[in-house]
Amino acid sequence: MVLWSRDLSAFYRSLVRGEPCRLDELEAQSLGYAAWQRGFEAGPAAAAQLAWWRGYLAGLFEEEIADPMSMIPTRRPPSRPRRCRTR
Repeated sequence: MVLWSRDLSAFYRSLVRGEPCRLDELEAQSLGYAAWQRGFEAGPAAAAQLAWWRGYLAGLFEEEIADPMSMIPTRRPPSRPRRCRTR
């Protein structure tokens, strides 16, 4: 996370100044992890994990919500409808 925030700060600083962004080269450790990740995603362990998550999440979003706006959190409870008084 530190590496990401450092790079984002450097990118933003160069953007504000109108200069080309010069980020540090990736460390060998990061490159090794990326290679491991690609190999893992192509293997049977990733397929097993994906199947588990699909089974775990199945049915969570199948319910149909009658009023989707009721799912949005608010800071206060909804107000009562106002009535117009006529003379």
